[in-house]
Amino acid sequence: ERLSSDAAEAVLDKYGVPERFYVFVGTLQPRKNVERIVQAHEALPAALRAQCPLLIVGRHGWGCDDLVAKLNACAADGPVRWLQSVNDFEKRVLMQRSTALVFPSLFKGFGLPVLEGFASQTPVITSNTTSLPEVAADAAWMLDPMDVHAMADAMATLATDQALAEEFVAKGLARARSFT
Repeated sequence: ERLSSDAAEAVLDKYGVPERFYVFVGTLQPRKNVERIVQAHEALPAALRAQCPLLIVGRHGWGCDDLVAKLNACAADGPVRWLQSVNDFEKRVLMQRSTALVFPSLFKGFGLPVLEGFASQTPVITSNTTSLPEVAADAAWMLDPMDVHAMADAMATLATDQALAEEFVAKGLARARSFT
């Protein structure tokens, strides 16, 4: 269910999040491909980066000390923001209100965040490898997780093509309902 605007606005205000943003949700680990997500965001036009910051939601994991150092150096109101600890309600708000969930994992056993994005009625950008194509079917923008330019193109397109974003939302919600 979509959360009320008042509840969502309180969470967005708490974190200083604008109306439009991209989100990644997951523990920081090399297999989650977060460094390439950041690179793709950096490849966007400056105006779009400013308008749609990238929120990295997740705790410090293993093998990501360089990424953590980079995220710690980011300004709290800059184009890339690290929200280390959000509760389940806040995560739900961020998923529902995001311009797109960006989840181009390199290795994934199932892909629950993709289904969470679908259930949140959010367009999803994900990998065309491992188990993710089985989970996503045609309901997500799938791409080579190593291709930073393709990721940036997907991010830019979903931020500017409302009809395509709505098409992914509808397909994603239908796909999420096929799982129990």
